[in-house]
Amino acid sequence: KSLNSGVNDMIARKYSAQLSVPAGNDEFARFFRAFNTLMQEEYDLQVANKVQLCLIPAVFPASEEYSMFGSIQLASEIGGDCLDCLRLDDGKIFFMLGDIAGLNVASAFVAAFVKAVSFHWSKEDHPSLCDFIDRIDSMLRHHLRQKLFMGAVCGILNTETSQIELVTRGHLYPLLIHADGTKKWIGQPSYPVGTARQPTRESCIIDFSPGDSLLCISNGFLNPYRNN
Repeated sequence: KSLNSGVNDMIARKYSAQLSVPAGNDEFARFFRAFNTLMQEEYDLQVANKVQLCLIPAVFPASEEYSMFGSIQLASEIGGDCLDCLRLDDGKIFFMLGDIAGLNVASAFVAAFVKAVSFHWSKEDHPSLCDFIDRIDSMLRHHLRQKLFMGAVCGILNTETSQIELVTRGHLYPLLIHADGTKKWIGQPSYPVGTARQPTRESCIIDFSPGDSLLCISNGFLNPYRNN
């Protein structure tokens, strides 16, 4: 009866539930302890999932000339995608899409570290995109015990000049869609951030015209079995 109740809690995703473990060390006691451990691990994943979703901007910076939107749809409880968009002190708009290798708690919390780095970087005078990428690279290569790498697209939109400064590292290139329907992939070949030391590439500049759009997607968008 107790086990049946626990299974029903699992089906209902009530992972905070725990079974009363029988005394002794027979097969029932060992099974109940293993069940409780599994439920606790799933509960921790639920908490990590909520933390990760809180890192996604609920409101994007408003602009009369530009509209911005982004979303993440996780294929499982935890994913390695991160998304950020915020207004810098000089009025420009910073955006970043990252895809961290793996679908586990480690990759999810690295996404939280990336969010923290972007926040502190954005408060500096004249923040540099290349410097931002170098900081993420240093964190992944030198300050984590578990080696992870990350594909990233980040940019700064200047609404006054209608230009976007863009850096792409080991990620699907953004797609520039002109108002007349013509399209162009924007980017340069490079390794993902955190894999190997590589020369700092200069950012590229995109000139925007009325009606133009820039589409940034992660690799999960193209994967029919795993839509991240």
